[in-house]
Amino acid sequence: MKLIPREYQDFAARALIEYFQEGGTGNPLVAAPTGVGKSVMIARFLNLVFEMWGYQPLKAMMLTHSKILIEQNLEKLLQLWPTAPVGICSAGLKRQDTKNPIIFGGIGSVANIPLYFGHVDFILVDEAHMISLKESGQYRQFINDIKTVNPNCVVVGFTATKFRMGQGLLTEGDGALFTDIVCDMTTMDAFNWFIDEGYLCRLRPVVTENEYDTTGVRTQAGEYHQGDLAAAVDKKNLTEAVIAESIRIGRDKKSWCVFASGVKHTIHMADELNRQGIKTTYVHSNTKEFKMSDAEVEERIAAYQAGEYRAIVSNGILTTGFDHPALDFIVMTRKTKSVVLWIQMLGRGTRPFYEFGYDLSTKEGRLDAIANSDKPYCLVADFAGNCRELGPINDPQIPKPKGKKEPGDAPVRICGECGTYNHASATCCEHCGVEFPRLLQLNVKAAKEELIKESKPAEPIEVKIFPVKRVEYAPHNKPGRPPSIRVTYITGQTRRTLEWICLEHGGNISSRAKNWWRQRCDIPPPDSTDEALMIIHELREPTHIHVRVDGGRSDIINYDFAKPLVETE
Repeated sequence: MKLIPREYQDFAARALIEYFQEGGTGNPLVAAPTGVGKSVMIARFLNLVFEMWGYQPLKAMMLTHSKILIEQNLEKLLQLWPTAPVGICSAGLKRQDTKNPIIFGGIGSVANIPLYFGHVDFILVDEAHMISLKESGQYRQFINDIKTVNPNCVVVGFTATKFRMGQGLLTEGDGALFTDIVCDMTTMDAFNWFIDEGYLCRLRPVVTENEYDTTGVRTQAGEYHQGDLAAAVDKKNLTEAVIAESIRIGRDKKSWCVFASGVKHTIHMADELNRQGIKTTYVHSNTKEFKMSDAEVEERIAAYQAGEYRAIVSNGILTTGFDHPALDFIVMTRKTKSVVLWIQMLGRGTRPFYEFGYDLSTKEGRLDAIANSDKPYCLVADFAGNCRELGPINDPQIPKPKGKKEPGDAPVRICGECGTYNHASATCCEHCGVEFPRLLQLNVKAAKEELIKESKPAEPIEVKIFPVKRVEYAPHNKPGRPPSIRVTYITGQTRRTLEWICLEHGGNISSRAKNWWRQRCDIPPPDSTDEALMIIHELREPTHIHVRVDGGRSDIINYDFAKPLVETE
């Protein structure tokens, strides 16, 4: 059966097409959460490119770092476009095609033979956050070599994490490869929409009595020193306690994934799980001391996915490209400072595991299929304390470019009644429903007993669409806070909807303000409110706004413009 892209997958592909049709000359990026089908977006974009421009000689390459991702992306392309003129260049797949109009390849396999591919028009990169700022990196060298033949070759990126440690957003920093985020589906509202629509499975982080102490662990290149970290966490009595607690927490869970710190820690965690009655295998990268071939890794993963093992322990293997919808329990024993790694690890659990017999073409059918499956949610035992320090998966702490001030506290709010982590903007606890005091002092440095407990699914929200008659902008000043812009949307004779654009507040607030600005103007976002007000007349205005109107709220959650909306970041 031919694959039909979902509406949002088609939207992402068409946003890229529109970017080029409207004169975009940079390297665009699509950001979408793990599990929503970036492989289909890639396939649909290639299909549209060759439908529209294939009358002339055209060549495209889809590159990634993983053989598994090549296989997954190729499978979706052929399901959507069975006659696609595609070849494969991958040592792991034992193919070295170079002449086909479309080449799916591994960067390690193509890096040393760029001239074999001739004139290339598009290079698509899956897991684009892996491209370094350094010109010496494999991707950058290959792209530069391809551009010696075609200087106009365009690089199109796809990623679940639109940022990189030491760089910030992939469009920031000297030497940034990507220039525009043309479609961003990783914002908090977008991520929550995927959950509410039944396209992603909800995560439920739970309280843990044990938490790893990294006091004295050095930092190296922005991440914990791996040797120090392994020594701090790989202790027999602590491993025994963590596994015993995991068994208590996940006693009803059928498919576990444990993220460990170091190869020895991986082996010791697996041994202890087996000793305590949980049938477990493990995978890790090949080292001189501990050998593990690619074939053995694949064999163990396949056995786990087939149900031969209840748990799998991993170090550095299953963080990207691992597709196992049945995964319903993540045991997080990998302490990290990398928001990218944190989000990638959590993303392994967000794929829904639909029960048979439901209509997955409807929202109600998908939600019922999730609710009645063996995986109504994915449990996360965060022994590493990453959530408290790096933020939730739908609104993480975006890293700052090198040299800029480090981000502040993660956007979390801890319920004093039940100990659940909530987003900082929450007015009541998602788990127990208690209302938060309006002036609650956020306790972001929680004690062990105040870690995450389970949360219930969000209630449906009511949204109305209003036509915009005009938009008014005015400076807004509040004592003790940076200035902002008050935006008033007049949608009727008496109806006014307000929002505040805070370019100078820092952190995620400023990021969202800049995203708002880039939706409306080609001029880069100003650094100050005063500068913005001087050129406010340059902004395009929405024709309609989508407003949340339930529960006394009047939050704007989306905008329609005269031209098809292309989101930017």
